[in-house]
Amino acid sequence: MKKITDKFGGITKWAGAWLLIIFMTINRLGGIVSGIWLLFLGKWGLVIVGILAGVFSHYLLGIAFLPGMLFATPGITLLSNGKRFFGIILTAINILYVNFIVWIWCSTVFLIITDTIEINKVLPYVLWSYGIALTPLNIMTSKDKESFASVSLNFIFSVGYLIAGVVYLFHPEVYVFYTILGITGILTATLQVFYAYAHSKLV
Repeated sequence: MKKITDKFGGITKWAGAWLLIIFMTINRLGGIVSGIWLLFLGKWGLVIVGILAGVFSHYLLGIAFLPGMLFATPGITLLSNGKRFFGIILTAINILYVNFIVWIWCSTVFLIITDTIEINKVLPYVLWSYGIALTPLNIMTSKDKESFASVSLNFIFSVGYLIAGVVYLFHPEVYVFYTILGITGILTATLQVFYAYAHSKLV
């Protein structure tokens, strides 16, 4: 078990440095290109809303995450005291809550942006929504690069959003996008709960 958590720890440190570069680059380039594209399409309001969301969204998500601390704090305390059963349950509730909030956030951003889509001009909207949705996660991860929870949340949702976005380009059904993103959240939560349990065995 120690080897597993040590390996996860190594992956976290490595990922914290490289994944931030990769996905923040995708966000920035995609955001610049899609933003300019949308401006040419006359979607000034959409661009302004996106910029404001990029500036303030990580504060809003941070506030939305706070209720989860009601479970996270006692969960961590129980795990550190060797009471793994109740500790992991409370920790899992917090993890599920955080992933649900991120799913809600990404889904809401996608719905708002794609609701204004013009026929045959889907790509700039999807790229713009990607940049808006993932920016707060990138900012949070940049402040906590060695946290497995933060890095895994950012990385898996970034990949999941990209996959869902590509699928949407060829099959523009919102429910398909939400389903892929939901699976992404379940995968992330499962991995985080497993890591929390494995790490508690070392305490």
